[in-house]
Amino acid sequence: MSPEFIEKYQILYTQNPASKVFAPLAEAYRKMGWLEKAKNLCEEGLKHHPTFASGHLEFAKVLLDMGKRKEAISHLKKATQLSPENLKAQELLAESLLKEKEPEEALKAFKMLLFLNPHHKRAQQAVKKLESLTAKDFEPESFNLKPLSELRKEWAQQKQTPNTPLTSSHHSTPPSEEALERFLSLADAFIVRNNIERALEVLNEAEQYMGPHPQITKRLKLIQKRTTPFSEPQTSESAPQELSRQDLLQQKKVQVLETLLQAFKDKAMPTKP
Repeated sequence: MSPEFIEKYQILYTQNPASKVFAPLAEAYRKMGWLEKAKNLCEEGLKHHPTFASGHLEFAKVLLDMGKRKEAISHLKKATQLSPENLKAQELLAESLLKEKEPEEALKAFKMLLFLNPHHKRAQQAVKKLESLTAKDFEPESFNLKPLSELRKEWAQQKQTPNTPLTSSHHSTPPSEEALERFLSLADAFIVRNNIERALEVLNEAEQYMGPHPQITKRLKLIQKRTTPFSEPQTSESAPQELSRQDLLQQKKVQVLETLLQAFKDKAMPTKP
């Protein structure tokens, strides 16, 4: 990093301390090893620009260099929320979560990275690895922690809450987090398999039955923005003779999720008077 470059941004920052120039200046400080100065600069800059995704990303990089990974993760999450298409933020978030031994959260982040860039080799490898480690979460037995009948009852209660004004076609009570997670998991499974048509179908149905939700909306917007075409499904002629263990796990997970989704849809459909 040349002294002229740093001096240029220092002058710009001095002229307007409330500008977004704090981010490239903090990056320059970080690369020079002036981590404390970079940290202070980011803290001050984000006070003026709390929704500046690049500012949160740069602050996260500084914190990672300082060995403060947990603090960095909070800023990486903020950066990905503000700018979901930011590949660098998604990549750093996924890797940081993995190092913090949070495989399920890391898997979600790697899936999003793979969705944004289907050719990302590291994301492909990580998803395969983490899918095998977390496959137990999609086994039918794992759902016995909370019986499906209980979830159905909870869903029906949400749909039939008394004294709730009918101001919208959607229920006003929050959707079950477990139900939402299953919708999203099924959509993500289709996304990873490059089956965008089915992913859109699941997300649209989720929004129809559960109402608007930031996680549903984020995935719908990203699919709309995406310009890289997904590969066509393999034909029976080009398909391998035997499915790998990862393929079998993936298929089994999708089948389980589809079964559960259909159960939710059957119970969520309002009855006609």
